[in-house]
Amino acid sequence: RITAEIPDAPEYTLDLEFPEGAIEGRVVDARDGAPVKDAELTLRAEEPFESSGWLGKMIAQDANLERERSGEDGTFRFERLNAGRYRLTARASRDEATAALAPSDPLTVEVRADALTGDVEVRLVAAVELTGRVVDEAGAPVADVLLLATRGGALGEQTERATSADDGAFRFTALAAGTYDVSANADGYADALKKNVVVDAAKSEPLELVLERGIDVSVKIVGATGQPVQGATGRLVRKDGVAEVGANDVGRAFTNLFNGKGVSDAKGVLALGTFNAGDYRLEVQRGAERAQDDVTLAGSGEQVLRIRLR
Repeated sequence: RITAEIPDAPEYTLDLEFPEGAIEGRVVDARDGAPVKDAELTLRAEEPFESSGWLGKMIAQDANLERERSGEDGTFRFERLNAGRYRLTARASRDEATAALAPSDPLTVEVRADALTGDVEVRLVAAVELTGRVVDEAGAPVADVLLLATRGGALGEQTERATSADDGAFRFTALAAGTYDVSANADGYADALKKNVVVDAAKSEPLELVLERGIDVSVKIVGATGQPVQGATGRLVRKDGVAEVGANDVGRAFTNLFNGKGVSDAKGVLALGTFNAGDYRLEVQRGAERAQDDVTLAGSGEQVLRIRLR
């Protein structure tokens, strides 16, 4: 990222120099020190990427992100890095030899200007499984539910995904021991969330998530002149919850994407999804235009909200 002040002149020369910082190291199995080949390494700058709006924040989660894979001997190298602090994680490939390894904890690595940070060792520990079942209010299984297990409440490299089978069963096979928030999202149902689920090799009980039909919510979006706005995005955030982009937002975004939803149509109507009754904050945006409003969902069936962009 470059910040430059361009003068009001007919011609201006700007010299650019690529950074030469680098990180290299090795991915190993913590059980015996053996190298782990073909592991996916993710390097994320700790300096936050500035972006406004919830959609921009979701996109920014992948900004300043570098990916590499370890070689046959477990070695890896990231090049052309700016000076700063980075979070490094590794995830084993899903082949038979490494399927029993969990993703690593984030490792903070500091890179100095045009210098090599070497001998970084990333250790992968044995994986722990989390199993469970998704059912509706009547106890019937719900298939094709997107489940997200987010460690420590931090979306990103610590989030694992799973999908429920025809009998509602799901299985996370590559979790590190720890505490997770587990969310479930399916079209036509309100999201379900279980917080502080303890996953441990010695004790990990099956988890049951219950999906409720809830309220189908859409919003009619108009501009400053009162005309319908096409191409806007939006979300509802519980007023008793956290306003940051979370696993449920990403889960609903994936579900909407696969179902051809996610933006307002030519009539300015945007389907937001299915929600439980309660007090929410509605956030809508299109480009630089934004609006928000406090809303209350009650009853069942469908509820249409209205908002004006400014």
